[in-house]
Amino acid sequence: MTSFLKNIFLFNKLLLLFIFATVSISAYSQHISENKNPSKIYAKYCLKFNNYFAGLNEFERLLEAKPNDNYYLWGVAYCHLNLNIDKSKAIPFFEELLSRHNADQAALYDLGNTYLQTNNIDKAEEIFLRYLKLGIKDDHIITAKRQLEYIANAREAFNNPINVKITNAGEYINSEYPEFNPFIDANEEFIIFSQQSPLSSHKQRHDDGYFPSNIYYSIYKAGKWKRTKRFSTIVNTQDIETNGFLSKDASYFYIYREDLVGKNKQHFLSSKQGRSFKKPHEISIASIEMRDVRSIAISNNRKWLIFSAPSANSDRNDLDLFYSKLGPTGRWSKPQSFDTTINTIYDESFPYFPPNDAVFVFASKGHNSIGGYDLFFSEITIDSIPHISNIKNIGYPVNTTMDNKTISINNSGRYAYISSLREGGYGDLDIYRIVFEDQKPLLTVIHGHIFNEDSIKISDLVKAENILIDSKNINAKRKYNRLLRKRKDSTAAKRYYAKNIIPYQKLQIKIAVINKETNKAVGNFIVKENTGAYNIVLSPGKYNVIFSKDGYFDKTIESIIIEDYDLRERNIEMDIFMKNK
Repeated sequence: MTSFLKNIFLFNKLLLLFIFATVSISAYSQHISENKNPSKIYAKYCLKFNNYFAGLNEFERLLEAKPNDNYYLWGVAYCHLNLNIDKSKAIPFFEELLSRHNADQAALYDLGNTYLQTNNIDKAEEIFLRYLKLGIKDDHIITAKRQLEYIANAREAFNNPINVKITNAGEYINSEYPEFNPFIDANEEFIIFSQQSPLSSHKQRHDDGYFPSNIYYSIYKAGKWKRTKRFSTIVNTQDIETNGFLSKDASYFYIYREDLVGKNKQHFLSSKQGRSFKKPHEISIASIEMRDVRSIAISNNRKWLIFSAPSANSDRNDLDLFYSKLGPTGRWSKPQSFDTTINTIYDESFPYFPPNDAVFVFASKGHNSIGGYDLFFSEITIDSIPHISNIKNIGYPVNTTMDNKTISINNSGRYAYISSLREGGYGDLDIYRIVFEDQKPLLTVIHGHIFNEDSIKISDLVKAENILIDSKNINAKRKYNRLLRKRKDSTAAKRYYAKNIIPYQKLQIKIAVINKETNKAVGNFIVKENTGAYNIVLSPGKYNVIFSKDGYFDKTIESIIIEDYDLRERNIEMDIFMKNK
């Protein structure tokens, strides 16, 4: 065989090997699904690629055929545990497995983890203690002893929840598919996030059973988020794109891109040009293999970059945070690792600079996490290098016993967005809005004038009546003044005045404001006698406002909603019309 033919043969052989190695699990799944018999090989293949959707289906079929098989029973439970649907469904399968005399008791770890992730921390503690008592070799990355530390932290957090309100961002943002990595601008006018849906990938699922992710956005307008839109092909490609941080003025954002076989991993910034974003430019950091970088944040002044990557300590296999400074040539300098103030023996990742330059946020499986990744606030000062101090767990219920990776905060610090699995969601991970209630909201003033049904100010009617009363009181006033001039008759003058003067009319309009959530009256509001103008100052909430005056039917304005947003009209003009009895 000639050298040329040998090269051709070798090339074709390598090409076939490459194609075989990169065949997606979805194609294999289709082939297997044509076979009526379930496949143990395929079930294991699903676990290898973290495809718990197809894996659950296959293990259920296998278990139905062989209900006494412990591995199949474990497989059903393990898939339920790892799906973002209802993790509690794993519990009865693990319990049944462990009740069998020939069961591998190592499954206690998985059962304990399930109880922890479903917030049954007492039961989780009991199970992990049983696991440790058996002396089973624990080669998990998060050991059972560390899980017990999570449980102790969770118990403390559950007993001391922070004062927050968490609401689903709604159907225009969320769907049955996973939404994650929400980031807003400082004014909460613009939001970007990643979604794994058929729209992102022409309905082709990835090896893990999910659709490859793309990046979406929405605009806040007229009191709500508008229906989301997918960024154009300038940002989104046929590969996997996920977003990171959004600058506080929404002028640029971070993109992580990975090809479908996980070979090529790149990091980009896309900057705004006019009303759209231009082609992203790639980020590179001196002396760093960018495919090892997991997440990136850039300071508000664009001079510092913080990222997560495998620890520089060769004895460890965790993620740490590093920092790099922008050089005079526009290149990011050789990075330095943060010290043990922030970096632990567990993973630290997902750095974030909120609009407040004195605050730095990151996610960690270390420190006093209550389970998996937790979000942490810290203080940051930057002189020649960044200094992190006063690290504090954001707290429960923002952090849960599952992974909590990103948060995005508005300018006032009262509002934020996260992604998590919570009861009542649309499906899988959803985006949620947080209100930090201890941060004071901006107040709203409702103001206007009060009219009768003929659109005449009631205060003008009262003035007209008092002018008429003045004309009728002329003689009485004259006699009163004559009596008053006679000092000895001052008492008689007052008595005469009280008996004969016609009293002036008063506006006397009452305002009652009822908080509909508490059904209690709030505030003390009046109508100005001389102008008939009123002002009502309210914090966010839902209210009924009742105007009442003698001779008129009560006027009730129902369900006035003061939205808990910084971005909205703070002065609401509302004239009131009351009907005569």
